[in-house]
This record gives sequence, C-alpha cells and structure tokens, in this order.
Amino acid sequence: MNTLSVIVPVFNTADTLIRCLESIRKQIFLDFSVLIVDDGSTDDSVIICKNWIKKDSRFHFIQNISGIHGPSQTRNIGLDYVNSEWVTFVDSDDWIDPRHFKNLMKYKEKDFCVVPWVKTNDYDDSPFQSAVVADNTECLVKALGMKEVSGYLWNKAFRSEIIKQNNLRFDEQVTFSEDLLFVLEYLSNIDQGYLIRAPATYHYINRINSITSSHTLLSEKEVFAELDVAKKIMDAVDKGNVKISNALKAHLVRIYHHTYLKAYAADENRYRSVLHTLRLLMLKWIFFYAFSQEYTLQSKTSAILMVISPNFTRVIKRLLSIFYRKKEE
Repeated sequence: MNTLSVIVPVFNTADTLIRCLESIRKQIFLDFSVLIVDDGSTDDSVIICKNWIKKDSRFHFIQNISGIHGPSQTRNIGLDYVNSEWVTFVDSDDWIDPRHFKNLMKYKEKDFCVVPWVKTNDYDDSPFQSAVVADNTECLVKALGMKEVSGYLWNKAFRSEIIKQNNLRFDEQVTFSEDLLFVLEYLSNIDQGYLIRAPATYHYINRINSITSSHTLLSEKEVFAELDVAKKIMDAVDKGNVKISNALKAHLVRIYHHTYLKAYAADENRYRSVLHTLRLLMLKWIFFYAFSQEYTLQSKTSAILMVISPNFTRVIKRLLSIFYRKKEE
C-alpha cells in the first residue's frame, strides 16, 4: 500500500495533461500512486492517459462510465479507488514542482497538511520553512478565506481514514465550490493540521476560457451557483464558534460580491432587484469582510466601494473587459 494516492481528474485537457503528469512523475517523494480519472474527454486526453500508464506502473487510468459527469462525480470515483494512508488532488491543467509531495508528507502525525500555491509558472526557490500547527478553528477560518489555506483541494493532503470513517464525498448536486464544501466537512472532523508557509510548490494555471473570464455568457444557473451552495457551506461549519461564525460572514460577503459582478455583467436590467438585495446583504456583514486578515486588500476595497456606490460596478466591469481582452490578445 502506498503512502499517498493522487487523484487527477481529466476532461479535455490534452494541451496541458502531459506537463501535469510529467511534473508528478518527477517528484522527489516516491511512495505514491496516481489515479487518473477521465470524465468523458473528446480530445486526445484519453490517448495520452493510456500511453502514459505504460511508462510508469504507479499511474492508473480510470474512465467515468457512470453516465453522471462533472468534477464531483469524477473525484468521487477516484476516492473509491484510494488504498493509501493519505490522498491529494492535482488538476490536469496545473503542475507541481518536484518538492510538492515531499513537503505535503513531511509532517504526517496530524490529520491535515497544506502548502502554498502560486498562479504562475515561476519556480519558487524559497527554502523549506517548518510547518505551523493549526487547530480545528484556525483551519476552518483560513479555509473560508482566500490567502493561506482557502477552499482549494490541490494544495492539501487529507488522511484517507477520516474520509472513509465520516463517509465524506463530493456533493454531486453542487456545481460551484464543491471543493470548499468538501474541505470544510473534512476539517470539521479533525483536531489539528499543519500549515507550511513556504515554498509554493503547486502551480495553479488559470485558463483564459474559464468561467470567470466570460460572465456575459453565463446562464442564470451559473450566475447564482455560488448562492446555491452558500447554505450548504453554512451547514458544514460550527456557527456556535465566534471566530468561525465571523469568518463565515466574511465569506458570504465574498459570495455576494462575486454574484453581484456576474449578475450585473450578464444582464443588469433583468437582475436589478437581485442586485439591490445582494448589495444590502453585503452591507449587513461588510465589517467582517473588511477586517478579516484572510482576504487581499484589493478584494476588500472592491467590495467596500461597491457597497458605498453601486456605480462602481460599471468601473469594475469596464476594467475586467479590458483585462480579459488584453489576455486574449
């Protein structure tokens, strides 16, 4: 039995898949197995996967033939095949540097470990820093934030026994923030975890054609997807804990902010009353967001200005359109 299982969901990422798999193969830490789960790709992803497993016996290929598709279903299939002490995730359009698994597995006496990530291809040559022990409350607060821990899957290692004992699964009815929901449910079942401060060994590469870069093309369901999962996020955490409750309020402001931007860009006139309601909801808890240490100054400034003046949304929309147009050029 391997120490670490790595779940790699794949869907039409032939252009980045080889780089991803190669970065996993080059890990300094060797005691791992890789579960590549294809979710019905129509490009060359399946061919790449089948060729790749011939190169390295640690890599295994699984195809989703359930008839139910999506990130949650694909990851759940991967979890069904896990036979190791720990499990982590790597997205097929990202890559990891050779120290990534070594750093995740450096401290295994706790039930959780998280390492920093970077949104570039630049190698982080920072020396390894000792991990900081964080209790259940601190882990949950930081998972609800967007700086150190956040709700992503791919910069974390989870103990498989805890996942199995608590029957933790990805909610297949959720199409947005399903990873955050899983992380919060997991953290609610542990006492302590390790936070590694440096180096950043996971490289998250945001694709230009991602959902975040095309708000005007979103359906109504996609516009309000974050609101749909908000209640489940609220149910996943202990609101009796003041620190966690305040972090949750700050996180909800972030959700309202994101939803406001998407609804405004999609159809300002159609969603005018919804925009008014979202602004009032932001105003209710903007204090918690403004004074949280888990968000960047830029994101907090944007939300505060929106609450002060809805017209600021027009400026944001204009800047976003310019930004994405330049990226595409």
